Amino acid sequence: MEVLVAPYHPYEGSCDATRGMKHNEAHGTSSIEISSIPTSFILSSTIETTIIDTSTSLPPFSSPITSTLPASTISPTSSNIMHQPITSLFSSQSTKGGKIVPEDEPNDLDVMVSFAETRLKLPLEQIEKQHDDHLKHHARNFEYKVTKLHDVAKERYVIFVEQVKKVEESVNLKVVELKLEMTKEVEKIEKNYSNLHGKVDVIPNAITMLVEYHNSFSTKLDAKTYRESKAFEKLEEFCDHPKFPF
Repeated sequence: MEVLVAPYHPYEGSCDATRGMKHNEAHGTSSIEISSIPTSFILSSTIETTIIDTSTSLPPFSSPITSTLPASTISPTSSNIMHQPITSLFSSQSTKGGKIVPEDEPNDLDVMVSFAETRLKLPLEQIEKQHDDHLKHHARNFEYKVTKLHDVAKERYVIFVEQVKKVEESVNLKVVELKLEMTKEVEKIEKNYSNLHGKVDVIPNAITMLVEYHNSFSTKLDAKTYRESKAFEKLEEFCDHPKFPF
């Protein structure tokens, strides 16, 4: 909704500005044709301003909604007029040939203010209603998206828990298999150690027996050597001093 203020002279306006009013010189009054009041209308010839409604469509949802008119586009006199209470259009009226003719002299200012307030009030109400509908629509969309994300997260969580359980079962099986293999390997190592220990125990016994045999053989060899040396001594004595019986 945009309201512009432009200078206006009561007798130097456009055809659109004067087409809604017809001067009756005979009665000294002015009559207004409601059906012929254009979008650009006259507030008062004494104020010498015209409020032109240039709104052709409602603003988009993204544009901010203002509940008051911009102060820069309305003169102080027009602003005071727009905030005055709406008065009755006519105290009494009669219809002749499709035209509204008041009995007393009409107040053009009250008529124009009433018409302007009506024209300004309806778009603002429509804008507020559309803004509320827009917010409700976005709220429903947001709630729908949050619900969808919650459902997706719940499904993902269920899938994740199932995968974790499968991995846990697989790991437990692998641990059991590894324990069995380690137990078998430990048993093999213990068995090999026992066999090796038994073989190592035989070696000292064999060494002991070998030493004993060596000592015994040496003793016997020494005794035999001693006897043979005595025999050689006797043989040498006999050869040096032979003794013959005859």
